[in-house]
Amino acid sequence: MWTYLWVDLGAFIIPFLFSFHPRLRFHREWGRAWPAILGMMLLFIPWDILATARGVWGFNDEHLIGVQLLGLPVEEWLFFFCIPYACLFTYHCFQVLNVPGLSGRAARAVTWVLLLLSVGMAWTFRERMYTGPTFVLCALFFVLLLLRPQLLPAGRAYFTYGVLLLPFFITNGILTGTGLERPVVWYNAVHIMGPRLGSVPVEDVFYGLLMFLLTVWLFEAAPWRKRGMPLALGLGVLITLSSFSGPADRADLELLRHNYPLAAHDRGRCRAMIDRLEELPPNPITSGYLGAYEALWAQHALNPITKLSSFRRGTQRIDKAIAIDRDNVELRFLRLSIQRNCPAFLGYDRQQAEDEQILRQQSGSVHSPQLQGMIAELLAKE
Repeated sequence: MWTYLWVDLGAFIIPFLFSFHPRLRFHREWGRAWPAILGMMLLFIPWDILATARGVWGFNDEHLIGVQLLGLPVEEWLFFFCIPYACLFTYHCFQVLNVPGLSGRAARAVTWVLLLLSVGMAWTFRERMYTGPTFVLCALFFVLLLLRPQLLPAGRAYFTYGVLLLPFFITNGILTGTGLERPVVWYNAVHIMGPRLGSVPVEDVFYGLLMFLLTVWLFEAAPWRKRGMPLALGLGVLITLSSFSGPADRADLELLRHNYPLAAHDRGRCRAMIDRLEELPPNPITSGYLGAYEALWAQHALNPITKLSSFRRGTQRIDKAIAIDRDNVELRFLRLSIQRNCPAFLGYDRQQAEDEQILRQQSGSVHSPQLQGMIAELLAKE
């Protein structure tokens, strides 16, 4: 299924066709619209590339056409063209039709509320790699808007975004899993607050608001004609990237955890994780995960000899990792998950009782919600 591509095109096609309407004539504004969209992408694309690489979010291959650029599906690149275009078109229509927005006083009050909310959320969830950067950047933009209100007609912009929330929830709802067996875009539970509006993470509402306001600001103020625009966007990129600073091993570990239960049914995901693990510095936990993914690869390999060799190689890695770090709960989980799910004739089941006992005794010391959930699910199976 090319679900993501159809969502992009569905959001884009009607605004594009009506851009040539004799009363709207949005095509005459393309000289401002396209640079504004490209300027917005200078911030959002690096953010997207890094977050995807760190496993903050990702994409299910079954909904994609399979073409990637800089680690992002081509549909994700189209998203940053199609959605902002539709938003700018709507904003332009309200201008042409003289649809009133919020008053200046009301818009300023909304900005203050959003600023205080963003600061509070950024601080509270500063360690979550989607929530933290989103609210940090929102707060910075709202400060700019309060200091320089003439840069953006905030009343009309807020009103437009309020109207756009309905198609926003339809579009994002599909992308995040509404009506689908698996979502087009998945989110790592470790890096979001948790609450969702339907299937849409709360962060998406503010992520979308920031993307919309930044694009409208670039559309209205045309700051690319001034030297300050590259500096401002460059600063935004640096702030975003610094929000992801921290041990790379932790980010890689969260990605490995997220993909592990999915790899048994997703050949491409399993292969990608093996390739990634082979590039990481060896230690007991990365060796254990490499072994577990290699054992899972036996399900996807077509050649019986390849199946057996991959399984043997993987289980040997896990056993060696446990021999080095016998008290590691995560390694014990990996081995028990393989033992419980592999065919009995392979004879890999002798340590089940030992591993299960350690998991039941020490699972309370696990801090990762992702790992806690996987352990609880495994122990619940008899």
